[in-house]
Amino acid sequence: MNFPMKLFTAIDICHIRAWMLAALLLCAAPLLRAQSDDDAFPPKPEPAVYVHDYAGWLGGGEKAALEEKLRRYHDSTSTQVVVMIRSDLGGYDKASYAFELGNRWGIGRKDKNNGVVMLIKSEPPDRGIFIATGYGTEGALPDITAGNIIRNTMAPYFRQQQYYQGIDAGVDDVIKALGGEFAADASEPLDGGALLVLLIVFGILIGVIIFVFYRVKKGIGTSYTADGKGRSRRSHDPFGGGWWIGGGGFGGGSSGGSSWGDSGGSDGGSFGGGSFGGGGAGGDW
Repeated sequence: MNFPMKLFTAIDICHIRAWMLAALLLCAAPLLRAQSDDDAFPPKPEPAVYVHDYAGWLGGGEKAALEEKLRRYHDSTSTQVVVMIRSDLGGYDKASYAFELGNRWGIGRKDKNNGVVMLIKSEPPDRGIFIATGYGTEGALPDITAGNIIRNTMAPYFRQQQYYQGIDAGVDDVIKALGGEFAADASEPLDGGALLVLLIVFGILIGVIIFVFYRVKKGIGTSYTADGKGRSRRSHDPFGGGWWIGGGGFGGGSSGGSSWGDSGGSDGGSFGGGSFGGGGAGGDW
């Protein structure tokens, strides 16, 4: 074999080896990611355990007291609140980790999705707290309330390194919120999006008022109807006869509220298959 042919053959072999190595890496990547995920997410505990301290923040008695409180709360309402403390989240941000944990473990009952994850990342970077809500707890524990619990209840304790007291008080406020007993701080400033929506709604309301006033003043709503003798007579309907809210208006509605008190108690002490979809709030201390 002459020299050029040998050179081309060597180059082809190198190319083949490179392609084989790339293929192996592509095949191995999901396995490596799965292994990384397994390291980041502890196995689902059976039976359910509600307090998980991988940062060594809690003493034995403190952890047992929180566990007992959350177990009793689950037994009386079926709602499951999990506290997870970790120094490393395996590359996940706090929100993504909390949602993924809730879905992996199925925190909350499957038919109610009434789970909550209180995630605490104890070390920088991205140190902080995130409270994630299942689909069924988003209404009772909205983002603004979760944020208030973090900023106003938990963070002051954490700044004093009173971690158990902060977690315990935060858990109490979460339970109060789920029972409809916790009021968000009325002085909480609106963010830009909420302010824009409020201005749009206010503008529409003013426009409707001006429109109605104009029609009433100008008598545009004049219409003709037959009286009992077959003669036509003029009547004034400020809405021109075409705008009507019938059937008794809004009287048939009902309040959504929270139904934690009638949920039927314990489902056997296991996580029940609840789902999480993006509700929650986070903050630092």
